[in-house]
Amino acid sequence: MRFRPLLTAFFASMITACSGGSQLSDTRFPTGSQIMATSSDYQALYVAHADHGTIGRAPVAGGAIKSFDVGKRPNRVARAGNKLFVTLGGERKVAVMEERGEELVQIGSIDVGAEPYGVVASDDGARVYVTVSLDNRVVEIDGSSNEILRSWSIAGQPRWLALHPSGESLYVGSAMEGRLTWINLTANQVSEIALPIPQNSFLPDGSVVPVSRRLTGDMAVSANGGYLAAPGIVVNNNDVVPDGDDPSKGDEVPFPQGGGYDSGRFNPVVVVVDLEGDGQPVVDTLELVRVTANTPNGASIVGYPSSVSIDPSSEVAIATIEGAGAAVAFELHVDRPDQGVFSKGVGNAAEDIAIAPGIPDGRGSFGSFSFRNLQVIGVPVGPRSVLFADAAKPTVYSFIDRMTAKIDINEIKSRLAAQREASEGNGDAPIGFGEARAAPEPGPGIGIDPFVPPSPEFDLVASDRVEIVDEVLTDIEAKGRRLFFATNESKMSSAGSGVSCATCHFDGRNDGLSWNFARGLRQTPSLAGKVSLNAPVRWEGDSPTVAHDAKRTSQGLMGGVGMQDDDAQAIEAFIDTNPEINAPVLMTDAAALRGRVIFERPDVACASCHNGPRFTDKQKYMMKGLGTVQTRSLVGIAASGPYLHDGRAQTLLDVIKQSRDGSMGNTGMLSNAEMDDLVAYLKSI
Repeated sequence: MRFRPLLTAFFASMITACSGGSQLSDTRFPTGSQIMATSSDYQALYVAHADHGTIGRAPVAGGAIKSFDVGKRPNRVARAGNKLFVTLGGERKVAVMEERGEELVQIGSIDVGAEPYGVVASDDGARVYVTVSLDNRVVEIDGSSNEILRSWSIAGQPRWLALHPSGESLYVGSAMEGRLTWINLTANQVSEIALPIPQNSFLPDGSVVPVSRRLTGDMAVSANGGYLAAPGIVVNNNDVVPDGDDPSKGDEVPFPQGGGYDSGRFNPVVVVVDLEGDGQPVVDTLELVRVTANTPNGASIVGYPSSVSIDPSSEVAIATIEGAGAAVAFELHVDRPDQGVFSKGVGNAAEDIAIAPGIPDGRGSFGSFSFRNLQVIGVPVGPRSVLFADAAKPTVYSFIDRMTAKIDINEIKSRLAAQREASEGNGDAPIGFGEARAAPEPGPGIGIDPFVPPSPEFDLVASDRVEIVDEVLTDIEAKGRRLFFATNESKMSSAGSGVSCATCHFDGRNDGLSWNFARGLRQTPSLAGKVSLNAPVRWEGDSPTVAHDAKRTSQGLMGGVGMQDDDAQAIEAFIDTNPEINAPVLMTDAAALRGRVIFERPDVACASCHNGPRFTDKQKYMMKGLGTVQTRSLVGIAASGPYLHDGRAQTLLDVIKQSRDGSMGNTGMLSNAEMDDLVAYLKSI
């Protein structure tokens, strides 16, 4: 019997044998949350445009593109019958729209809570599921009546969803903590799918360090119900990261000291889970498929995957690499050991190991990275979704270029089959994955090796590119966005590192991690809202502007070469377009109102430092004997955990309890009820 951690005997007793209901009746129907949805006749695509507050309608065969107002920050869209359900991140609602020929008419809305994000519908339209990220909930909606039927608590800011074709299992990906959750809809039970911890050598000397896991985008279930695929990244944030800059030099451009964020720190993966007939995860065959590659001219394609889709035949998964303007495809099923090479290490330190016995399909030991034959496709910049309105020519949508384009799935399958045949029987590593180049060593005289990686030249390129929406950002903001997300831009980061601003400041916010820098542990700060209002910035308050800090970080930590002042100013301009969070607690809430009184009490002293429009006095203080840090802004703090500069506090209640000693305010006299009220107020800011 297979071992299933975290799944109880009760769950096992609820599982039935595979039935005919495990296969989608229409294999093109999307099983996961996406930015795109198809029309009911599959002749048009609907695309959520968060910056515009609209849903765009683009005919699959070409033609006039229409735009329909829907509300603030539409995140994802799903079709249930002839209705569209759109999550509105800026309105605490799901908008319900109805197809009427080539028109969309809003027929209602559903109040769900703070920052709804992912949405997925059953193929019969009977049920719709929504993640309410800042309320840490998933809700089930009746597709006909729009009534909320059930709700489940899911930790870690749940964002992405996938629904099993049987309708019996729902999968939830959270933005924080690397949390992947299985909801048994029949038994109404919730379990965590424990992601493996790769036992890999990340350091040049071969030593092993702990790693952190994150999920990074929209998931999918294969049409035959056999696989769940979820995009993610494995990061080494625990080994010391050289800071690489000297604040005493002012605006002088720093350079990498020992690599900063070097290759091997960031390992993009697709989590592949075998599923039983009703969708129960078979966790002892769970894989982390590493999706880094080189183009024919040697350019590295590396960066976190923003989505994964599975073709209607359930044979090929396609992951979009948001920061590299690329998609990476691989075969889901592996029959022979020599098609799945596993490694103790990554990059140049990799050492192949034997396939572990007893694991189905020769896919290696639990906890290892899996390497597959890969095909890389050049797509417009900023890909976030692949949709199979046409089973042979799926459409990719790229939000930075604001374009759709077509991918030839048959050509991909043909090339993957040829790669498989070429590697069968000879024990060679899979074809298509590349070794990342480490950050350059400082060169004499100029401080940095002037190596500039080649621009990618793709062998496969998405065709029929169509711009489907106008740019709403200014020229400088749009330039800053391209730099912010880029993982293959030499002025931003070193070749092969796979890091961009967005890697840590995910979705313009934070990754929920604390990083072990040479100057000490530092929690990634959120970039929600107009961050320039908080200047000076960084935990130490030693960067006078966001632009200055962007230059310090890209050149001194990420290994970038040649950033100019106008580049840094463009990044600041883009960051300032990030919306504030939609607070999970309303300021009119009774507990929040009581908490505000407590916050402003002189004896509690929260407001003595956290004051003004951004709730910060911008002064520097010795923090618990661990160094001098600047008072952080409390605006949007509900979405920016963990807390304190070193991330030691997991929750806001932990922050308040750690202030009982008077070292940061004084909460020692507060009752448990008063502390709860204070938390409610902080969540309303």
